[in-house]
Amino acid sequence: MDDFSFLAGLFGILFGLIVAEIATKFADAIDLHHRRRIGILTPLLACTVLMDATSFWIWFWSLRHSVDVRWHTIFIGLIVAVIYFLAAALVFPRGEGDWASLNDHYWARKRYVIGGILLVDASFFAWEFSRVTPMWNDWWFYFYNLPYFGPMIALLFTRTRRVDIALLVILLASLLSSGSDLFPGSQWGNRVGINILAHASTSGATVSR
Repeated sequence: MDDFSFLAGLFGILFGLIVAEIATKFADAIDLHHRRRIGILTPLLACTVLMDATSFWIWFWSLRHSVDVRWHTIFIGLIVAVIYFLAAALVFPRGEGDWASLNDHYWARKRYVIGGILLVDASFFAWEFSRVTPMWNDWWFYFYNLPYFGPMIALLFTRTRRVDIALLVILLASLLSSGSDLFPGSQWGNRVGINILAHASTSGATVSR
């Protein structure tokens, strides 16, 4: 077993727990919809967390030739997994509690969920920028990243239902466009090795951003 297979097996279990957490709580919310309104905000947030975690997992695949088993690798991976799991766990209430609707819970927990995801993604993008600086005229880089980080940051401050719905829809569209293979990859993505179009499917990785 090589280093990447070892790390992928370890973090794959944690990623599976994130998916199971959201799926299970989503099923509970549907089952309890007659007692607690579901609304639209929490399902959109749940889909965002799932899509973002999937995007990060695919990004990890692009590192298969460079990661090795070291203390700091395991420790950083553990921190990332814990943050993602906490974000996933806070999307839905832990119990029935006193929430009249999931929208009420959304407004109480949104900043923790978005803040955790933004912390992880911003940290890793900053690390990628330290390796390769995007060109000023790499327009596809802006196409993928501005509709992602813009709504993420805005969601930390907004308190209006319609605005949040619009921002979450834009965010989901950004994540889907990154992974749909419908648009060209950015030059920066090609240089750091995260563009799926830049590699064959058996050897290449990942989401283009």
